[in-house]
Amino acid sequence: MLATLPIEIIQEIFLNLDDLGTLKEAALCCRTLYEAFLAIEELLTTTILHRQIHPSVLPDAINTHVSFSIPSSDTEAVNRFSTDYLNTKKILPSKWKLANALPLSLFHQFVDYFATRLSSMGLEDSPSYLREPPCQANPTESEILRIQRALYRFQLYRNMFGTLITDPGRQRELMFRYFSTFENEQLASVNDLLLCAIAEPYNDLVDHDIHWGSMRVSYLEPYDSEQGDYILSKGLEYLFHLTQTKSYTERRRLLSLDDFNFGYDDEPGRLVQFMKWSLSWAGSPDWDYQDFSFDNLDEESMAFHIGKPFYDDGDEGPVTAWKLGDYLVADPSLMRWRRWGYVFWDMSRLENSGIIEKGLSEDSGFRRLRTTEAENRRLFESQEEREKIERAGGSGWWSFKDQSKVQWKCQQGRTKVQMPWGGVQGSSGSRGHF
Repeated sequence: MLATLPIEIIQEIFLNLDDLGTLKEAALCCRTLYEAFLAIEELLTTTILHRQIHPSVLPDAINTHVSFSIPSSDTEAVNRFSTDYLNTKKILPSKWKLANALPLSLFHQFVDYFATRLSSMGLEDSPSYLREPPCQANPTESEILRIQRALYRFQLYRNMFGTLITDPGRQRELMFRYFSTFENEQLASVNDLLLCAIAEPYNDLVDHDIHWGSMRVSYLEPYDSEQGDYILSKGLEYLFHLTQTKSYTERRRLLSLDDFNFGYDDEPGRLVQFMKWSLSWAGSPDWDYQDFSFDNLDEESMAFHIGKPFYDDGDEGPVTAWKLGDYLVADPSLMRWRRWGYVFWDMSRLENSGIIEKGLSEDSGFRRLRTTEAENRRLFESQEEREKIERAGGSGWWSFKDQSKVQWKCQQGRTKVQMPWGGVQGSSGSRGHF
């Protein structure tokens, strides 16, 4: 039906598509649609790309896209990238071909998803003493865009340094120094919020997977989590798919122990000294001055030590909030505030909330971060039970109230699955009934 329309109508419909992936699918439907696309390919691609990725975010998107092709183990390649794309800001293309723009569009879907989700997570965990109506308002466009830029920097860090243990001073020279100090604190905030986002699927296996119970795998810690850092180091696309999982089978597949190359004795993988550790050492321009103080600095000196933002949107909210935190970057004492997203909010939100007058009080009424003693005791008891089951040949999903999904191995190498009605079903090569 669409192919029977005049070419001008088809092109107008194309111009109003939401993303470039949809444009590609539409253009490949038939020869008529493809020819309509080819006639104005650059106009279509450029219009849709700029509508999907805001101009203030596009430089970060381009840098991140280029960084995917750089092996983090290639020191010289990382050095060249830092010089060519961070030290020297590129002039953005005025026109785009679909083949060049499509990868940016596809990856931006992950960035857009997490920007929306992390902003909601932060605002839902607002400190109880703040005045609620302005604090609970939906995030503004400028707030979402700040989170998007920080998410791109998160992926950029992962692409540049990977899982390698790299000297913080080198990371500062290659990346951190090109961003203001409050932008580096935004990066730490994204790290903390992403850890919250992956906690649900991860802790679900901690509670129910028989092997993880036998190995005494613990819950993700809110700040110092080597297991959490390892998962975060896999990047936004992996994290997106992990957060979309609903079933034990899906989560077990993505968090497969075979994939945890840094694990010990077949337990989930660990990564020491990932992003936040480096940020806490080198995220500030004065990281190597032991007794440096911001007290009594004049305006010019303060601006120098804060650093020039990679992108300045003109709102004083992020830098004002960062100053309330005693000019720190990735400090454990500010974790609760980073999980609120304090360095992302507009000045108007901060003023309406009363936070500027009240300050970043430790007794802020946030939801608790760590598990209680009762929860840890319950976990220990379940781990004891799961260890017994594994020694007896069981595997899979288990809970105190439901043991029907435990898989049992027979002597012949077949798997018996405990059925809900108490019987046993044999299966060869099957992962069992869930």
